[in-house]
Amino acid sequence: MNRKALLVIVSLFVAFAVFFSCTSEQNSNNTPLEEPSVQVNIPLIYHMSFMSRYTKKLYFSGMAENWGLADIYSHELEEISDIIMDVGYVHDGIDVGELLKILLVPQLKLVEEAIEKRDKAQFVSSYRGLIQTCNSCHVAANYSAVRVTVPETNPFNHDFTPMSRN
Repeated sequence: MNRKALLVIVSLFVAFAVFFSCTSEQNSNNTPLEEPSVQVNIPLIYHMSFMSRYTKKLYFSGMAENWGLADIYSHELEEISDIIMDVGYVHDGIDVGELLKILLVPQLKLVEEAIEKRDKAQFVSSYRGLIQTCNSCHVAANYSAVRVTVPETNPFNHDFTPMSRN
């Protein structure tokens, strides 16, 4: 057996062992273990970093008129916003979820309308409004040092153009 084949077999064995050990954990009474009762607190900056990333990807998708991809990223932003609102993040006495609800969600809806219409001019306008909204939210949350801009260059190893259908 050659070295490459042996490596593949060992890798598969390890993967199966990890999978089965994770899915079949049981206690001494042979009953499934319960979920931990302590929730892990995820810092707000974690969610905000994904919002920043998806906002940039949304922009490049819309500019390339890849409306399907733009729709994906707008929905990711919506989901992260929902998480922040549901968790009820309060930072330095500021209800961040409430700020998102009041400021970001309506602006994100305008971006989604442009995506649904496949209207690049409306997308550009609503995206610029989204960026202004982010900055307004940062000011309202006493984080005016965080200023978001419309991206000028693509920092991702990601082609945002739609796939051609030959």
